[in-house]
Amino acid sequence: MEERRAPTPTVLPLISHNLLSLSPPRPHRKLEAALSPASLTIVDDSAKHAGHAGNPGGGLDAETHFRVDVISAAFEGKTAVARHRAVYAALGDDFKAGLHALAIKARTPAEAEAAKKAAV
Repeated sequence: MEERRAPTPTVLPLISHNLLSLSPPRPHRKLEAALSPASLTIVDDSAKHAGHAGNPGGGLDAETHFRVDVISAAFEGKTAVARHRAVYAALGDDFKAGLHALAIKARTPAEAEAAKKAAV
């Protein structure tokens, strides 16, 4: 039997006014439209979950599990729960179509800048 290897997770680049992808994935486009992010990174972790809930068929390209790191002024004054709800609302149709899980890091530009300074 041929051994199946999980591919390396795909890191999708920031899509902003300065950097455009020829055909950004649907989650990217939806989050861009809903949140106008200063930064948006989406990592497809689906291959790590082959055979698990949400990807029971084990498809390595199932696009069911993602990590989202989004920095947006739209999060100003919102709780972490409200920020996550905004991300989930933007991707509602994707969940109906098979998206199973998101790990979300949602920050304001000021929070991202403070974290950058603290790391130095």
